[in-house]
Amino acid sequence: MQSRKGNAQPRAFPAEADFPRKPVNAAVSGTEEAGAVKVCHFIIIPGFFALVISSFFATLFNEKVSILPLYSRKKWHICHFIQGNYDNSSTLFNEKVAKSLSFPYQRAIIKLNGVFGVKMKRLIIQDMIDWKNRADKKPLLVYGARQIGKTWLMKEFGRTQYENTAYIMFEKNPRMSELFSGDMDIRRLLAGLEIETAAKINPQTTLIIFDEIQACKNALASLKFFYENAPEYHIVAAGSLLGVLTGDKDASYSFPVGKVEFMTMYPMSFYEFLLACGEEGLCELLDKRDFKLITTFKDRFISCLRTYFYVGGMPEPVSKFINGGDFAAARKTQVEILTSYHEDFSKHIPVETLPQALKVWDSIPAQLARENKKFIYSEIQKGAKAKTYEDAIIWLAKSGLIYRIDRVAKPATPLKSYANTGAFKLYVIDVGLLAAMSLLNVKTLLEGDALFTEFKGALTEQFVCQELHANRAPDIAYWANRDEIVETDAGKMKAANRMSEVDFLLQSENNGVIPLEVKAAANLKAKSLKIYMEKHRPRMAVRSSLADYGKSGNLYDVPLYALTVLKEIIEGDGD
Repeated sequence: MQSRKGNAQPRAFPAEADFPRKPVNAAVSGTEEAGAVKVCHFIIIPGFFALVISSFFATLFNEKVSILPLYSRKKWHICHFIQGNYDNSSTLFNEKVAKSLSFPYQRAIIKLNGVFGVKMKRLIIQDMIDWKNRADKKPLLVYGARQIGKTWLMKEFGRTQYENTAYIMFEKNPRMSELFSGDMDIRRLLAGLEIETAAKINPQTTLIIFDEIQACKNALASLKFFYENAPEYHIVAAGSLLGVLTGDKDASYSFPVGKVEFMTMYPMSFYEFLLACGEEGLCELLDKRDFKLITTFKDRFISCLRTYFYVGGMPEPVSKFINGGDFAAARKTQVEILTSYHEDFSKHIPVETLPQALKVWDSIPAQLARENKKFIYSEIQKGAKAKTYEDAIIWLAKSGLIYRIDRVAKPATPLKSYANTGAFKLYVIDVGLLAAMSLLNVKTLLEGDALFTEFKGALTEQFVCQELHANRAPDIAYWANRDEIVETDAGKMKAANRMSEVDFLLQSENNGVIPLEVKAAANLKAKSLKIYMEKHRPRMAVRSSLADYGKSGNLYDVPLYALTVLKEIIEGDGD
């Protein structure tokens, strides 16, 4: 499972040219020599917060701390932050200074992210660090849908883990397309990259980033030659349609099969959303799996979860919401993302498949709002056939915009071998985008737990699917069967012609196939799960709702807001 630890770094600030310089004159106090600066930094804060924040830092560091206003711009102040003694330096913020800051200082800056800008912390960076430290690594391809934060991820990885970065954007870059159109001589390519990026490329200290690499298929093919002829260079590449390219029948280029590694990026998980909101304390409880304290603070968790259902995990809406606390700004950004996806469809989907892809995509909210969430083609168009929409669904799934969960009749490993590909459920990439597509009113957030049962629990089931993917569940399916054994009111068991369904099946190395039933709010009635357990006798079963954590025999109740630790529970002893 991904580590939830890691170093947090301050975000980049406006360029130096954005603000005029203004020197600071202040008396020097303390034991250090006048003019010495222990830490000198710029932060952006509302003017009326200055005294409060100054006191906060003074308490945190137990030493002389000053926050001195330098320049006002509307309601914000550009302030000189100084720990220890200070001089009248007017040096503006520099990212290289930020790298040298002590951990407590960085942590304090992160806690103020709601004041001067959200700091995204993505756990996938730890996977990239593990990749970097391996001697046998191959060039790394990062998959993920558009606007999910791949560019930020690669740049942040380079900024925090390397001395310098050589960044190439291939979209609308004819010069780089020309560079890679020639022979694949590594020395020639490196020379061209150094000129383009104005960076000296050192194999041990430089990260080479190829962004939107699908726009230059020769650059994608070059990764094979880098791996075979110059494996010492660290190369990370990303593209929004790489999943589509792996199945492209175009023979005009060679995909570097076996010569690259893959890593998939998803929207921010609920855990990462908590970090972005400054809720490190709640995250620490999850890290420790301290369910007694988690239950004590369940109101805080549920409140944040309601917000997450509306805002979602796409980085830009999260940033808009946290920076201004404005749900309307987050929704506006979500609508813009959805609009851009529609535009992408028209640009990249084959003309003969485009109408079907649009219909499939637009139908998903209605499909999930039914009691039976199995994808029904006739919901799109009366008399529609699977063959008509098959290519469209494949394209949407490979582009990372939807999750497809197949049904299995026999819960055995490997789950994929028992999948019925003709019966499946489709979910969109992000719960916040689903809320926007469903026109969910923000007033629903004020109606208590009603949000979790909205649209027949569609948002809750979408959330769980998204969390399972974000936390790298190895294989996911769902189970449904007819003519199962059911319990009557008298407590007796009998056969009945009804459909029983368990929302998700997970594949565990230690415990085989594990059923996961999702319940809206704190509702614990789960007849289908009981039927499944009677029939298949799993080693472990999970029910997820707003109810507290608990264990009854081999049935575990895991709160929706604690699903980030589910993999640790099912692969361990559950305690």
